[in-house]
Amino acid sequence: MKIGSPRIFNQIDQAVFEADIESSRGKHILRYTLDRAYSAFLTDSLDACLIALLMPAMELGEDIHLDGHVSERLLLNASGPLQALLKGYTDLMVDGAPLPHQSDTTLRWLIDRLRS
Repeated sequence: MKIGSPRIFNQIDQAVFEADIESSRGKHILRYTLDRAYSAFLTDSLDACLIALLMPAMELGEDIHLDGHVSERLLLNASGPLQALLKGYTDLMVDGAPLPHQSDTTLRWLIDRLRS
């Protein structure tokens, strides 16, 4: 999966962040919008894109290639520990949803993984 360089622009009363996405499922645009009053909070970092697309890339079995920068800490964690945590969490799910009768077990499991 390839995440392209971000584009940030204003559109009427909204601030828009877009990035082109290419994967085995085709070409798409990932788009975030927010009220224009908060446009100063948008940066050219691909951190949000990496977080949003990590699980879909894992599901497709694709590596992620970034055409831009991400924070060093996020890159380090997304390269291993975060994937292990997400993979383990999905093992506790049925049809993409947490098992309703195991909420305490799921929470304890996540806390234990974060501590290790």
